[in-house]
Amino acid sequence: MYEVAKKMYLDGISMRQIEKEIGFDRKKLSQMLNQDGVKVISRGFTKGTQKYQHNNLAFKNIDCEEKAYWLGFLYADGNVYQPRGQIEVGLGVKDRIHLELFRDFISQKAPIKEKIVTLNSKKYTACRLQINSMEIVNDLIDKGCLPNKSLTLKFPDKDTLPKHLIHHFIRGYFDGDGTAIMRKEKTCKDQAFVSIVGNKPFLESLVEHLTIVGLSNRNRFYKKGKAYSYHLAGNGNYKRFHKYIYHNATIYLKRKCLLPVAHVKSGELLEPLT
Repeated sequence: MYEVAKKMYLDGISMRQIEKEIGFDRKKLSQMLNQDGVKVISRGFTKGTQKYQHNNLAFKNIDCEEKAYWLGFLYADGNVYQPRGQIEVGLGVKDRIHLELFRDFISQKAPIKEKIVTLNSKKYTACRLQINSMEIVNDLIDKGCLPNKSLTLKFPDKDTLPKHLIHHFIRGYFDGDGTAIMRKEKTCKDQAFVSIVGNKPFLESLVEHLTIVGLSNRNRFYKKGKAYSYHLAGNGNYKRFHKYIYHNATIYLKRKCLLPVAHVKSGELLEPLT
């Protein structure tokens, strides 16, 4: 009975709910978890209660495109709350379908909620998905996706992220914290421009991988508040960047993939998947 109760607790179910569902005394469970080396949430916190079934092993091992992509996406756009055993992802309402794809990956039926947010004095509709699973939270932290991560994030090592999946991870991160546009130039033809935001050590490691696949090694980092922005300019660089991160891709944010493509010769790019 204890092992069942322990698994429920690690999956994000509160002790009160465990006691209600299987009759295991919550005081006894707390004592046994402490003896077992499991950190027990203080009474000042309310642990997220798992109401919906989902894949608690989603990030146990990063061994396929989906896992690598969504890990990169959460590195950029996910919020991990360890005390509550909760992950939260918020996107603009125009990207709601992408949030639904992530929910499908986690195998959840959790609701995606919309709310009005204010940014730079303008109001926008945002959508948000919350996932309650202590096991997923712990696996994400083990893979480097930390709470309050923006200034401490490190690029995954080879034990976390196999080499053949790095481009999927980078694509996920780019979809969360990257931009691709065409810039009007006065002295020459329009130029593709890529910007990726993060802390400097993370971006330096990311650029090392991009350099290996033939992108310019003229690193351009710009301070952006407490973070940095890496800039990659030029149609040639963009072609190589696009070809690398979208190789064998089945998951991506379509508006970022397609935006500059029409302005660069299509024969020199991989055709985006539909």
